[in-house]
This record gives sequence, structure tokens and C-alpha cells, in this order.
Amino acid sequence: MYLRTFRVLEDKEYKNKYPLNLKLFENTDTICFNSPLTIIMGDNGSGKSTLIKLIAEKLNAVKLSNSSNDTVTDRLIKDAADKIKISMNSIPKKKLLFQGEDFNHYLNQLNGFKEDALTSLSEIETQYDHRSNYSRKLARLPHERSLAEINTLYDNELDRLSHGQSFLEFFSKRISDNGLFIIDEPEAALSMENQLVFLNILSKSIECNSQIIISTHSPIIAAYPDAQILEIKNDEITEVKYEDISSINFLKSFLENKEYYLRYL
Repeated sequence: MYLRTFRVLEDKEYKNKYPLNLKLFENTDTICFNSPLTIIMGDNGSGKSTLIKLIAEKLNAVKLSNSSNDTVTDRLIKDAADKIKISMNSIPKKKLLFQGEDFNHYLNQLNGFKEDALTSLSEIETQYDHRSNYSRKLARLPHERSLAEINTLYDNELDRLSHGQSFLEFFSKRISDNGLFIIDEPEAALSMENQLVFLNILSKSIECNSQIIISTHSPIIAAYPDAQILEIKNDEITEVKYEDISSINFLKSFLENKEYYLRYL
């Protein structure tokens, strides 16, 4: 366990600015983390992703890409993070924020690096046509090293896998031991079966002294054994048991009484 508590400091100026003007933060004093895996659940618009981003910003977590660093929302969250106080048990070796919408951009960046390296290698063959093999090898070396590093990092080419498979391939390589990983709605890319594979990846990381905080709608991901579950409801965040999660109860009711819910269709 690394992150222990999250608290919004009293500041009248920032209480009137996004995101600290959200009712969720007005009604929240301190959030305590008491499990290696914390699940944050709530309806769309409840503030799950905003809370996740604030935690990541305060931790200075590494993002997959810089695709969203210049948005107004990100700048406001960065400013608001100064009004957040966190307490840590210790410092993890790695801190990573993963947002589903960043994944495609990351793949595009990765492919861009590979294309640039391949283009440079092709140009070198032309430019060094009348030079020694030694000179040609020296010129090729940094580009070949870049390609080798990418190919070593991933056993498969991520863009040639299905979205779910590429997601899992990424996590199996990037989520490691002794880390603090903050993940926003990973189920968007995963089938129900792959969500179980995802949980297995998380389990191995937790066994190796990692802490993970996830916002999700998934009843499968939320079912991780002994996870701490925080539910955002009515602009408040409370710790609940799995069987008391509102969305889980609705899903159970729907599956048991689908004819009733669909009677007007």
C-alpha cells in the first residue's frame, strides 16, 4: 500500500472553481484507501473520472501520452491538485495513469515511432550508397535500436491485435511490481471474458506489492476478491459491499425480471 488518504483542503477561492466546485468534493472530507485494489463506482457524470485525474495529478503519475495535456479541463485539474493533500505510506517505483481514450493515441504514437525509424533506415541506404559499410552501420544503429526496443517491449504488434487483446498485451508489459496504477474505465476495451484475464494481470501485480485504483462500471471488475469498493451516489462517496452497489442491484433485478423492464417495447 502506497497511497493512504486523499483530502481536499479548505480554500474558498478554489471551492468556486471546477473541479472542486462539484458537489462530490463539497461533501467529501477525506478518502481513505485500505486495500491494494480500490474500485470506484458511480453513474456517468458522478465525478469518478475527475477524482481519478485529481489523484493522478497530485501523484504526478505518468500518462500514456500527451494527447490531452493542453485541454482547459486538464489545466483546471492541474491547478486544483495544489489544493489536495495526500498521505503516503511509501513511494512506489512507478506511478501510471491509464485512461481508455488515451490508448488509441498511444498506439498511433508507437506506430509513428516505428514508421519514422523505418523511413530513416530506408533513407540511409540511399544516402550512404557510396560510403563504407562501417559508416552505414553507424548511421543505422540508433534507428535499429529503437525498433528493437519496441519489438522487445511487446511480443506482438499492438495495432494488429484486437482492441481488447492489444489492451491486455499493453498491461501485461507495463503493469509491474512495486507500482501505483490508476486506471479509468478499462472495461471499455474488454469483453467479459477478457475482463477476467485483466483481473488476473492485476492480481499478479498486487502479489508483487502494487496498489491499483480503478474507476469502472463493470460488475466483473468490481467483484475482485477483498477489493475496497467506493460508490459515488447522491454526490457523496461511501464504502460499500459488492452486493450493495446500486448498479449491481439494478443489473440483478433486470436479469431476473427482464420481461417487466421491457414490457413497453
